[in-house]
Amino acid sequence: MGQGLDTRVRQVVALELNIDPSQVRVRETSTFAVPNTPPTTMVSTDMAGEAAARACKEILNSMPQDEKIPWIERVSKAGKLSAVGKISYPKLAYDWEKLSGDISYFFVWGAALSVVEIDVETGLWTIVRTDVLQDTGRYSLNPALDIGQVEGGFSMGLGYYMMEEMIYDPSNAALFSNSLTRYKIPAHSDMPRDWHVKLFEYSEDDQEAQAGIYGTKAIGEASLGLSLSVYYAMKDAIRRSRDDTRFQAMEVGFPGAPHAIKTALDRL
Repeated sequence: MGQGLDTRVRQVVALELNIDPSQVRVRETSTFAVPNTPPTTMVSTDMAGEAAARACKEILNSMPQDEKIPWIERVSKAGKLSAVGKISYPKLAYDWEKLSGDISYFFVWGAALSVVEIDVETGLWTIVRTDVLQDTGRYSLNPALDIGQVEGGFSMGLGYYMMEEMIYDPSNAALFSNSLTRYKIPAHSDMPRDWHVKLFEYSEDDQEAQAGIYGTKAIGEASLGLSLSVYYAMKDAIRRSRDDTRFQAMEVGFPGAPHAIKTALDRL
């Protein structure tokens, strides 16, 4: 859900069978067919994709190996027309006392730079520009989907660090921010005015050992933390609005909402 898993698995199957993706049909997930599907996290593409690739290899092995033969004829001569690919979660072990072991079978890296303007009278902020560089492994299985994931994760972090706040009534501890009129989430107008996302390209001699299927890395919500570039740019803008306090310690807290920014400005 949300990461284009069906599209990615369709690509894997098409690549393994050497056919056009339009010839691949992906049915909806059902516990009747697969009782223990993984959650839709970063490992979903690797697990579902690898399972599909194994099933494809099993079917291909029962077909005539001459690729000059038309695909339909190869299928008609196949000894097996269905197969089940199986894969399990990576067996990871980490010793928290010794701080050693494997906590993940691959890590993703990223960097972001944001330029932010603040209104010193109201505390309102504007993201003028954001540049993001995201690691997706040696290859990106689907650059369009990966860039969408980067933008989605960044937007989620933008709300987390700059907008969304749980506010309680001090008289009875009831949740005050219990609707979208009081609990603010990012909108289109809150996104960077100028937004650039680039996927990191490995050099040919770069030996990146830890990665998923085909050397790719699914990124999920990995770019959420990159939204901190907006938060720290906001804090820098507050300091720079007061020339004599540029290096003064300052507390804004999370989220960096306009009222928090205005309070910080008034304290300087």
